Amino acid sequence: MTAANAGEWALVRDHLHDLVQGGLTPLSGGRLLRASSERLGDPAALRELVRWAAMLETWIPTDVTPTSFCEDQLLQQARVLLAGTWPPRDG
Repeated sequence: MTAANAGEWALVRDHLHDLVQGGLTPLSGGRLLRASSERLGDPAALRELVRWAAMLETWIPTDVTPTSFCEDQLLQQARVLLAGTWPPRDG
């Protein structure tokens, strides 16, 4: 792992923690995490979280899935990632 990747993973962990603790809204936290995922080359470990973040960010009033469901899924994924090994392993 490069120093840049290590720093980006540390930033991801900080964002996840802030998201779970309520310091970031799901929308703003999701945006930050999507950007970090892109910089890390779209790791498989973040794909589910990024998928929910994207759904939340592109939500429109006619969507069938409510924003609260997307937010809950994003928070659940954040908790799963924080509870696992760090940085998360792909695969």
